[in-house]
Amino acid sequence: MNYNTNTQKISFIINIVYIILIIFVLYMVLKYALVLFLPFLAALLISYIAEPAISTLTNRLKIKRSISSAVCITFFVLILIGVTVLLSITVMSKLKELYNSIPEYIEQITYYFNGLKLKSNYDIISPFEQVTLMVFEHIKDIDIVTLLSGSFGSFAFNSFSGLVTSIPYVLMSLVITFVSAVFISISFCEIKRFIILQFSDKYRKLILESKRSLSGIFKKYVKSYAALMLITFSELTLFFIIFDIRPAASVALIIAVVDILPVLGVGTVMLPWAIICFVGGNLTKGLVLLSIYAVITVVRQIIEPKIIGENIGLHPIVTLISIYVGLKILGILGMFVAPILIMLIRDLQKKGLIHVWNEK
Repeated sequence: MNYNTNTQKISFIINIVYIILIIFVLYMVLKYALVLFLPFLAALLISYIAEPAISTLTNRLKIKRSISSAVCITFFVLILIGVTVLLSITVMSKLKELYNSIPEYIEQITYYFNGLKLKSNYDIISPFEQVTLMVFEHIKDIDIVTLLSGSFGSFAFNSFSGLVTSIPYVLMSLVITFVSAVFISISFCEIKRFIILQFSDKYRKLILESKRSLSGIFKKYVKSYAALMLITFSELTLFFIIFDIRPAASVALIIAVVDILPVLGVGTVMLPWAIICFVGGNLTKGLVLLSIYAVITVVRQIIEPKIIGENIGLHPIVTLISIYVGLKILGILGMFVAPILIMLIRDLQKKGLIHVWNEK
């Protein structure tokens, strides 16, 4: 009896060490090796996504695989570039609108500060206004317009310079990714077979089952975050229409896309927007934006673990823990990778390929 108990304990410890070792290797790969091999990993992903279409053209229409690969990869890359360009144009147009509004905001800020200074001579002001006035007294000798314009101009110049200097590297990476994707897709079956043959039968089965599980997990994951984004977009659009914040749908869409990031979320846009309104003297709009942000955040914190947990089959608290731990270890990327890793371990446990915890 004691022998069996000790054997189970040793087996449990070995499994835990094995899982920790895998997580450590994944951490090192994601942190250090991912940047170096990113074009080739992207090429592998593109080839994997395009493989069903390539196989259809090759097997059913009897087109040479090299031609099918070149056509499908080119079509996929063109769609990807088109979507990226469309999103970039949309974001740039909104940034241009913000840039054109800067003088107006600066004028409102200056007028508000001057009004507070005059008001303090003969009236009682609120604590918020007192703090604001104290800040203004410390920076009153600074030309606000010159400061903000200069800072924004410097930021824009540095960003533009960085973008220009990175263009050759980006173009080279895109070319390498495209060419690698074509070559990988041409020999996709051979490459897959070669990789599988490097492992024993036991680990070969583990790898194949991991691949099947990851495919299903990824689909459920995308479905979960698409549902969250749709809910956030609907809430924001409704609130913006009610409070006459225009353009409602386009602004709501941008914020909903940003809200995919679980930690940053809508606060990345809503909080600076509210602060600008407060400083510019538009207290009503600032309070409305803060209220909308609070409602969206509370709803998000309630439904996110539930929606993701129900779609991917994890308990909400496990989902929440994995998101938080992933954030601490790998940052933004870890928030997406950690739940997927937990789901993969769970699926492999259910199939009996690994044993990490006792089910009964």
